[in-house]
Amino acid sequence: MNDKKEVIVQKFFDKTSSIYSQYFDKQNKSGKTYNFNKRLDIISSMSANLSGSVLDCAVGDGQITAQIIKFGKFSRVVLVDISEKMLELARENCQSVVENDLVLETVHADVYDFLESDRADTYDLIICSGLIAHISDAPRLLQLMHKVLSPNGKIILQSTLLDNPVTAIVKYLTEKSYYAKNGYMIKYYRHKDLLQLCDLANLEIESYRKFSMGLQFLDNRLPPKLNYFLEIFLESIARFVGSEAIYLLGNKMV
Repeated sequence: MNDKKEVIVQKFFDKTSSIYSQYFDKQNKSGKTYNFNKRLDIISSMSANLSGSVLDCAVGDGQITAQIIKFGKFSRVVLVDISEKMLELARENCQSVVENDLVLETVHADVYDFLESDRADTYDLIICSGLIAHISDAPRLLQLMHKVLSPNGKIILQSTLLDNPVTAIVKYLTEKSYYAKNGYMIKYYRHKDLLQLCDLANLEIESYRKFSMGLQFLDNRLPPKLNYFLEIFLESIARFVGSEAIYLLGNKMV
């Protein structure tokens, strides 16, 4: 990430940190809270049988990682985020569930800088949730994650899918206004794009799960609680045409 964009993204997430916990609120139901809690549930499920060391590449407020720590079998967890304010929240949320001898480390850094540094080490699980939409060089990111992935390690990658018609409409209607407000463009990917990115990084998709009809984008236009219950009602359809997907990646078999 170039220095200018790094500062812009850091400021965006420093600002977002004050409301980020609301995205996981289970009482005030909305399309957004459905989306984030579904993300948490799927990532927790995918990591349930894994063990060893964990790297969260852009940890946010750490609620997803805390869930992984709580129900997993990990001995070391490294939290990385470009936003110091987010990292403080993540440290608190994860520390609250740490038991036994688990080692918890936090690193305030740009993810590219961290992965290219001597501090990076190797990991049995790498979490990459909510990140690739905000970076401009996804191929480089996946290649760097591959380098620090243990031979039998897994990467859990989340992405909004441009294949979904709601996502395509949202991109068309909002990308200019988002850029004007935040100073950078959100990146969107099709499923085939992610297949190609993984192939270039010598990774393969072992499984994936689609979810959400994209109604979080309509929380400002429709009653948020209505969007929440529509998402639940349409869950079986979203498994095929969902606007979100979480991928389980592993090293490509030779």
